[in-house]
Amino acid sequence: MASPAGEVQDLCLTYFATHDVFRADEFRIYLAARDVRSARLLLSYYVSKRQVWRMQPGVYASVRPKPVRQRAVSFSLPIPSCVPEWAPALVDPCLAASKMTSDATLSHHTALESHGCAHNLGFRLVYTARYPRPDLRLRGGLVRGTRTPESLLARGDAHCETLVVDRYQQRITTLERTLVDILDRPYLCGDWEDLGWAYADAACLHEVNLPRLIAYALRLNHPFTCVKAGYFLKLYQADFDFDPALLNPLRAFRPRRARAFDPEAKRCGVPHAYVADWNLHVPIEIQERTWELY
Repeated sequence: MASPAGEVQDLCLTYFATHDVFRADEFRIYLAARDVRSARLLLSYYVSKRQVWRMQPGVYASVRPKPVRQRAVSFSLPIPSCVPEWAPALVDPCLAASKMTSDATLSHHTALESHGCAHNLGFRLVYTARYPRPDLRLRGGLVRGTRTPESLLARGDAHCETLVVDRYQQRITTLERTLVDILDRPYLCGDWEDLGWAYADAACLHEVNLPRLIAYALRLNHPFTCVKAGYFLKLYQADFDFDPALLNPLRAFRPRRARAFDPEAKRCGVPHAYVADWNLHVPIEIQERTWELY
């Protein structure tokens, strides 16, 4: 493709200057509103000119000239093999995660960070979507997608909200949904200490709508996740300060036969305690909240 005409080029460069990360469909809508119909060819042209980096099919990052006077950095971020050297040095991973698909929603540990309930900062950015993309490696970070549960898609209520995260308005799972999701898929949050601190920090915020949390757990339609959510809420009952009867809908999913809260820990011989109320074998470190002793 030949160099775009002056007016079209100005439109493209203006868009790139104001959008660090964008999807092809967003760029196409922007041009169509200005009677320009060659979005695909224009993107291919600017990729060839190294003014745009194609991170994933349909997902792009703007490449801007480095400032002449740039403060020296005492460390260098590793460059994954899939990232060209001319790609932007600092693509915001949260922004990249939110642009992976049209319905991408920051979730799990990434949502905890945005809500102020994460005990540790992670280098893995997690989002949920109907059809998540393959992992995306950036300098200093990994963007990972997980599939939105079918039970939520069927009901059409994703339990998400729009918040300003790192200067950008982004869709993020609500705190109530996040506290259930990290129990449903704990490997996307960290270890049990991270989950315990998430509940402790959430209780300190005094912003958690417990009926809404329980309603989401029931809507998720994962029985053992309901049991784990009920157990964790009971574990932090004094912190949340609620009527124990509130947990009755979750207690209805109490397993008939005693079940291991963490089967892998049980197999590894980690000391457990039996919790009759939920018919669970729970690692002692969780039952006694040992992470709070240090």
